[in-house]
Amino acid sequence: MSELPEYDPSPTDSVCPVPAEYVAGWKGLYNIFQEELGATLLEELECVTLQFMYSIESKRVTVGDDQSGKFLKLMLAKISQELWGLIGSLRYASFYSSYHHARSVLELYAGLSYVYNKPSKTSKRLRKFFEFEDVYKLNMFNSLEAELKAGKIDQAEFESAIPISVENAEKLREQVDGWVKLYRPKDGDLAKIKHWHESASVLTLFESTGAFEQLWHLYGFLSHGTHFSPFGYNLAGGYLLFGYPRTTEGIVVDAVDKPIKAALISVHLIDILLQEKLDMDMQLEFRTSPSEWV
Repeated sequence: MSELPEYDPSPTDSVCPVPAEYVAGWKGLYNIFQEELGATLLEELECVTLQFMYSIESKRVTVGDDQSGKFLKLMLAKISQELWGLIGSLRYASFYSSYHHARSVLELYAGLSYVYNKPSKTSKRLRKFFEFEDVYKLNMFNSLEAELKAGKIDQAEFESAIPISVENAEKLREQVDGWVKLYRPKDGDLAKIKHWHESASVLTLFESTGAFEQLWHLYGFLSHGTHFSPFGYNLAGGYLLFGYPRTTEGIVVDAVDKPIKAALISVHLIDILLQEKLDMDMQLEFRTSPSEWV
């Protein structure tokens, strides 16, 4: 493990119960990281993310208040936050976390494709999205009710844990037959509806993109950094618990750029989909080209 660099801290009191020297060393190391990151594509991703947000906040593109608009507002907010999560992870040398956020942005693109690439099914898929909350709550209620009847929990525990009232649960049960037809869960069992796009799997979402093989391979690669994996040691940083892949000459730029490039690919594809399917031109400008991200 490399030595933490020396740092002259500001004369402020710290409430963090670790030695001041360690805190100071981390701050010095953080400054070094920012210099090293200048050789990566991180600044481009920051710029693209700001453009993405500005195009929405400035109303360069407009999002309606209908069901599709409500879905898009949630989706665009999620995409923006995952991009900033990726950027923040790398700024603070949390390299593994950057893979999680990069994978999430790619999966969000696949979700957009699933909803909008087949217009004849868009309405039905939006309905699945918005009705899933009630399905989830009823499933949780039913599970807790079963535990109560089996004596695994008492009445007080049941009442404190249920997400909806008994009366609301009875009303939602009137919709079960419609939900089974809508989601088509295995064996017609409502409890097997685990996500809003049931019965489509994540693989199905990627199949809807028209670039399944390339994107599914990328998704699988990012998953090794997202989950605890024996491949993880290849991603480990220069320090035991944080950092980036590095040699004695500094960070390995190509390695650090992998999750950044994955995010750039995803934003580029999202931009194209919004233009082609929803007539939303964000006018994003990239400094590098897609051919440089693969």
